[in-house]
Amino acid sequence: LHTEHLVPSHTRPLSGAAEIALRLTHYRDAIQFVHDQTVRHMNLGLSPDEIVARVRLPRHLAEDPFLQEFYGTVEWSVRGIFDGYLGWFSGEGRDLFPDPPMKRAAQVVELAGGPEQALSRAAQALSRGEAQWALTLADDVLLLHPKEARAGGLKAQALTALAGRQLSANARNYLLTEAYEARGQIRIRPLAHSKVPASMVAQTPLSSLFDAMAVNLDPERAAEVERTVRFRFPDVGQVFTVQVRRGVAEVREGEAGPAEITLFAPSAVWKDILFDRCNIARALAAREIRVEGSLPGLLLFLNLFRP
Repeated sequence: LHTEHLVPSHTRPLSGAAEIALRLTHYRDAIQFVHDQTVRHMNLGLSPDEIVARVRLPRHLAEDPFLQEFYGTVEWSVRGIFDGYLGWFSGEGRDLFPDPPMKRAAQVVELAGGPEQALSRAAQALSRGEAQWALTLADDVLLLHPKEARAGGLKAQALTALAGRQLSANARNYLLTEAYEARGQIRIRPLAHSKVPASMVAQTPLSSLFDAMAVNLDPERAAEVERTVRFRFPDVGQVFTVQVRRGVAEVREGEAGPAEITLFAPSAVWKDILFDRCNIARALAAREIRVEGSLPGLLLFLNLFRP
């Protein structure tokens, strides 16, 4: 476009057509380089770890101030590209059926001579600057003994040491946040439905909420359940059918066959119920919603999707 001024969504603005063309060319070349070299090494049969060790930007790109790894990293991109094309399997047989984390941690700690020895080795690793190995050992002890104070302290030290080496703000922030958690200084909880802003709830499409129902099904509660419920929203002219079949919830938009129970509700009221802004019993009492079929059956059905 021979642009004279460029205001990107990240980094500072640029001026001058030649400068803009150079930076954008470097930017797209860096993306292609990481992609193409990752695929090249994939075709040679290398694992993600092996490719990470080999893919480095050419010097003229690595030294470009606009290509410094302040956000993502080349390593993360390599792993993302590999996973996107070939999936999670590294190509190494040992990764096909890895032990569960708890079992692997027990094996590592046993090899170290027990928790105390493992933590002593973690402290030694830290003193040698081997923060990643120290973190692994401390984490393994914590998996087995979650309240082990020394392990939490060593984990926090290792995380802080790793954070100090990072250019990426994302990596640094994540490591430091986890260090605060390891020290017990913060506790991060999932965002509760009640915390979701009302404006966001109002703008969320009903289709998205029903898609979310399927992945919120508790398979143990629904193990022996076979039931179909229809949801009608006259104010927006939408209908959804949810069929639970012994641990699986199939969500379809429209009539989609017979249903034992049908719920009639304004879309806004239903959203308030889903986000715990409104009690379903109160909505029934206020005649905001109506049920055809078994009300207890509907309540039991909805309970299948509760945390």
